[in-house]
Amino acid sequence: MPYNTPLGGFSRLLTPQIAIHSCPFSVLNILKVGARMTLIKLPNDNIIIWSAVPYGPEAERCLELLQPYNKVTNVIIPDSAHTMAARDYVSKFPGITALGVDGVNEASSTTITAGKINKTHANRILKGSELADILKVLKGPELADILKGENAKDLVDNFEFVYFAGHKNNELVMYHPNTKTLFEADLLFNVKPKSEQYGNEDPTTGLSFIARYIQPYSAGNRDAISAVASWDFERIVVSHGEVIEGKNESRLAFDSVYGHFYK
Repeated sequence: MPYNTPLGGFSRLLTPQIAIHSCPFSVLNILKVGARMTLIKLPNDNIIIWSAVPYGPEAERCLELLQPYNKVTNVIIPDSAHTMAARDYVSKFPGITALGVDGVNEASSTTITAGKINKTHANRILKGSELADILKVLKGPELADILKGENAKDLVDNFEFVYFAGHKNNELVMYHPNTKTLFEADLLFNVKPKSEQYGNEDPTTGLSFIARYIQPYSAGNRDAISAVASWDFERIVVSHGEVIEGKNESRLAFDSVYGHFYK
């Protein structure tokens, strides 16, 4: 299991609306890249989950940071690799729906009930009515229509997405305009020797030093990269590595990897 048992890690607030849990995670039990779950509290006091980590005491403490809240309505699976823990939250929170992408193994993860993003949706910003149309493709007859509508509305009213069909893991990137925050899974790594995900341990020792230089990209994603670059983000919440704070710092980090594809 690439997660530690117990999970460990550290929860904190990024903003009054955003809580994160950062914890150890390794690829093939060798490369220490870390993991991060984000919880976002919406104006209606509902919560959505981005890139879930296993549910347990650590997740409960993270949720407590956003008390009081109404309910958890969505878990977002951001690519075909970040799938292991989504089922935990579907089991825990009645009425929750899961948004995912092509390539997610629903048998081993969880059924995609809030709509599935595919290559026909790639390389542009998904928001508003177009996003709403995607979210109408719902499964799960046990969920009442009114509940489906509320869950979809939470996403349409608060977020924008760009889908990278050319990315190896079918990457979905999310933007939260209210806080000018960009969320990604495997688009950008920011693993550093001083790590919130690993506490006092340096995750870049041994073979894991390679993780400092993993920056997956493809020229075939040029339009998707340009779409992400058009957002006015001032923070990047990465799944692997350290959160990047500040408008200049965020833009520099993104452009250092992808600038030559859209400039």
